[in-house]
Amino acid sequence: MVKGGGKVKIIFKSMIITLILPFTCLIDNSFSFTGIGLERVKRGEDCQRCDLSGEDLTGVDLSWVDLTGADLTGVNLKGVNLNGVNLILAKLKGANLQGADLTGANLKGAYLQGANLEGASLEGTDLQGVNLKGANLKGANLKGANLNGVNLFRADLRGTDFTGANMLRVYLERADLNGADLSRADLSQADLNGADLSQADLGQADLTEADFTGAKMKKVMGLEYATKCKTIMPWGEENSGCK
Repeated sequence: MVKGGGKVKIIFKSMIITLILPFTCLIDNSFSFTGIGLERVKRGEDCQRCDLSGEDLTGVDLSWVDLTGADLTGVNLKGVNLNGVNLILAKLKGANLQGADLTGANLKGAYLQGANLEGASLEGTDLQGVNLKGANLKGANLKGANLNGVNLFRADLRGTDFTGANMLRVYLERADLNGADLSRADLSQADLNGADLSQADLGQADLTEADFTGAKMKKVMGLEYATKCKTIMPWGEENSGCK
């Protein structure tokens, strides 16, 4: 009976260890995403789902680092090299990315509401489905960027370069596009209700089914060369470009 009881105790202990071990690992991982996570990114290492909220990362080279799902809320990334960085589903609400280099970065599904991207380089960047509501992109470079379905409600886009960008179904209601370069951009089905396009360049842009209801169009350039089909302008519908 004693021997049998000993075996039962051993089996019982093994079961407890088996049940507890996974939870221990989870706790260890959660710690690594907070304190140790900062050191990892400073060394240029991947840090998926890291909690870096509120940190100052100025001067850190984050080029080609994988930060998928990371929490970068309120982080200072001013002037940081983020070339080719993976920021899929990352949280960047209120982050300072002024003058940062995000060329070729992947920001698909990222949350950038209220972020400061003034003067940032986002040429060729994938921003599909990104929330940039109220963001500051003044003077930013978005040449050839993918902005399919992006939310830019009330965003500051003054002087921003969107040359050749994919802006299909982009939401630009009440956005400030004063002096922006939208030449050769695809603005098909875009919502520009109440947007300010004063002195913007729309040369050779595709405005098929775009809605400019209530938009300010003072001194707009290149409009005569833009493709207009089922396009709702402030003065009515235009179909001169329908095939």
